[in-house]
Amino acid sequence: MKKIFKQLAVVLIFALLLTACGNGMTAMGEDLSPEHYTALGDSIATGYGVAKEDSYTELFYNYLKTDRGFSSLEYANLAVNGDDSTGLLNKLKTDERLIKSVKESDIITISIGGNNILQPIIQAVGQALNIDVSAPDYASQIQDVLSSNPESVEAVAGMLILGNLPKYLNEGISRFENEWPEIINTVRSLAPEADIFVMNIYNPLSKDDVLYNLFDTYIQKINTVINKPSPNYRTADVYNAFNEYNEDEALTKFNILKGSFDPHPTEAGHIVVFNSYRKAYEEKEKHVSHKLKRGEAVSILVKELELKADFTDNFKDVQKSSTYYEAVGIARKLGIVAGKGQNKFYPEDYLTREEAMVIFEKTMIATGKSLFRGSPQDLSDLDDASSVSSYAKESIASLYKSGIVSFGKNKIYPKEIMSYYDFMNIIYNMP
Repeated sequence: MKKIFKQLAVVLIFALLLTACGNGMTAMGEDLSPEHYTALGDSIATGYGVAKEDSYTELFYNYLKTDRGFSSLEYANLAVNGDDSTGLLNKLKTDERLIKSVKESDIITISIGGNNILQPIIQAVGQALNIDVSAPDYASQIQDVLSSNPESVEAVAGMLILGNLPKYLNEGISRFENEWPEIINTVRSLAPEADIFVMNIYNPLSKDDVLYNLFDTYIQKINTVINKPSPNYRTADVYNAFNEYNEDEALTKFNILKGSFDPHPTEAGHIVVFNSYRKAYEEKEKHVSHKLKRGEAVSILVKELELKADFTDNFKDVQKSSTYYEAVGIARKLGIVAGKGQNKFYPEDYLTREEAMVIFEKTMIATGKSLFRGSPQDLSDLDDASSVSSYAKESIASLYKSGIVSFGKNKIYPKEIMSYYDFMNIIYNMP
């Protein structure tokens, strides 16, 4: 029991130190070179504990300027030590400097959620020790009590084991679950055409620690919310990058043998975080550059939406040996695709954006999803509406009026080839 108490005390201290460090879819259109990057979040994003140039935000900024060639890119780090989801959401609504920077941004990174887990721990400890955690020196007060009075450690550990810790943790997680959609929607409304990248939460404890699985359970609850596919952001998978790391240098400063209880990333940890963001960015670039063929697009649609239908025939140019034979047959049976005449589908032709949006409108109808009926007049505010083929105008207008699609630079680009990136964004944006 004493061993467990000591380990709980260690976790309480590292949680204390981390918290005490300080108080539509992506618009479819041209992929323009970014000019402004804003970093939002908590003390991980501020680079607490490492030199400024070693933080993941600085590494990502320099990568964009040098490796990606965005030499005129400007950068603002507006993360705040100690912020949780509530703190960030409040700033997105009231901090004029932050709001202005987000509005100007082409790229935004977000690190938030860790303090939704860590701050409740501090709340529980403060109550157990009768310490006001709003006091400026509460961190040193707690450390003094825990280090000088072994009985207080057991009292705190006992209180947490008996159920207060799960209660406070679940409250913090519940706040995150409620506030995360509003955070993302607020950022998206301020910067409708920005690329938004968010990191999930890593576990700073060693896998050998008896409390690793306990805290991992709560971390995964927040990560489940972050990792959910969204048209509004891409996820940098820091959690798995930390788990898969096998080098000698530690990723956090949490080391019981060395007496360090700070779970912030080390320089090596920030490199892992940066590489996770870089991977997410390069994956986005790859998806933007990947142009879809008609058969491939239908295969993706049927798989992602888990569409089912029995069919007995198919288009005559869709061979049974092809990878998209079943998907095209299902889509044809459901009335999602009708071919291009002479019972041909032309699966190897590239899919234009207007063709794709006709397919999506028919998919909405076939699956019984709610859709506002649009008319060509609904596209009148878009600069290139006159270039949309007559057969596609009502379909595009219905998706546009229903909020399923939006258009960057006020243009549809109907004759351009549909990218995998935009195709998946529409799927994620479907109700």
